[in-house]
Amino acid sequence: MKLERVVKEKQKVTVTVEGEEYALHPFVWAQFAVFEGEEIDIEKLVSLSDREYALQAALGYATKYQRTRFQVSQYLERKDLPVTEELLDQLEEWGVIDDFSFALNYAQSLRGKNGPYYIRAKLAEKGISQEIIHRLDLDENPDVMEEILRKKYGNWEDISVKECMKRQKFLVGRGFSFESSRKTVEKMKKASK
Repeated sequence: MKLERVVKEKQKVTVTVEGEEYALHPFVWAQFAVFEGEEIDIEKLVSLSDREYALQAALGYATKYQRTRFQVSQYLERKDLPVTEELLDQLEEWGVIDDFSFALNYAQSLRGKNGPYYIRAKLAEKGISQEIIHRLDLDENPDVMEEILRKKYGNWEDISVKECMKRQKFLVGRGFSFESSRKTVEKMKKASK
């Protein structure tokens, strides 16, 4: 196909082929140095341009804050940009996305307020694989549980059974197991006597 017209703009180069306009990424246009009157493979150039736009968008999104492979993939889909394993692999190779590092940092940020079940669920929501989640050290820490209860409930003297259950339920809601929640509430109730 013959290139009929080239219009250079800041973020794209618009080319006209057989009466239809196509947007090319400036890098792709410069790499192939196509000008009016030349024969071009427009499908190849558009495909390469789409990949370049996707890479540019992914880099912008993933370098502002730490992101997971899944989050970058979803972002590109929302932007109607092509998502390929090759592109995501390239971002991982460059160190732009690193699911294990993200999981470590995210789990650490939640650790003082939440239990391991909550943290695992949140990591799964972010697209972290079960393999990576299992590699993390997500144990229940009784000291953290006690601190959470102290902040929420100041009074521990003469609390009823119903109130004990309410406090256990609160810890379970924060992602701690029922058994360790029960033990922690009992320990704190005994310590207040």
